[in-house]
Amino acid sequence: MRKLTALFLSALMLLGMCTPAFAAAELEDAPFTQEEITQINDPRAVLEKYGTLRIDEQMMTAEGEPSGFAHYQFSLSEDGQVLSNVHLQEGDIEIFANFSVADDMPGSMFWSGNNGQVLYCMPSWEYEQFALDPLGLERGEQTVVDYGVYNGSIILVVATPDPADENARTVTDMFAEEESGLITSKNAVTYVASDGGEVEDGCSHYVYQYGIPYDPEFDETVSEGGAESFCALTLVINPGQDNEETQQLNVALGLEVQFTALEGEDVAIYADEAMTEAVDVIDTSAESATYYITVG
Repeated sequence: MRKLTALFLSALMLLGMCTPAFAAAELEDAPFTQEEITQINDPRAVLEKYGTLRIDEQMMTAEGEPSGFAHYQFSLSEDGQVLSNVHLQEGDIEIFANFSVADDMPGSMFWSGNNGQVLYCMPSWEYEQFALDPLGLERGEQTVVDYGVYNGSIILVVATPDPADENARTVTDMFAEEESGLITSKNAVTYVASDGGEVEDGCSHYVYQYGIPYDPEFDETVSEGGAESFCALTLVINPGQDNEETQQLNVALGLEVQFTALEGEDVAIYADEAMTEAVDVIDTSAESATYYITVG
């Protein structure tokens, strides 16, 4: 495992502990609107301009102790394909992911680590947003807490509820260049409700780097890939609806496959075309398998 980068170490010295969201007494007017900041930092726009992006995340407990890290790397190929690699370690779990985003590719991401291997599948119409989420602003319903220029940096503070936990929310300070509007770093603090009010439940510090060499990190299973036996897996998504699509994948025999969608959307998986036999597991132990999935 690679050592923590110097950026992570400097982030530790700067933070020391989880700190509340940024709050300045007075903010000057920002040169860009919030909508323009979002457009400037759109994943595709960033990669088309700079070619690569690396985001380094340092995770910390509410007491200020390091709890994990993640490296997100993205590169845009000459034919417009986005290449991505993730290396994450939190507690005893270490995970590597390798995936691509292109118009003719099924929505799938392969994750491998010391807790096993999983292929995550999703609708193609959500895949790019899901896969490139670290490149953009937070998903979900946002409340702008503060916005403006302070000390030469554009600062956008947003509060985002956790769609999976009504008692949790995240407040994120985003720092961007005053001249370009490009995000340079973020601090995100998670709060959970308790009997005595909200308490901090950890935080993350993110550092953004643009245009540096794409240097993916792999474990052997992600790097070498391949298998001797495969299951020809067919996923029919939203059959009979306007956005129906069929995804066909060759996956290693017996590989765990999970189907997911953006937060707040219900997913139902069926083993029969009539969609009467609901199942919880996508079985890839046979040479072929077909499942019917509804999303939304």
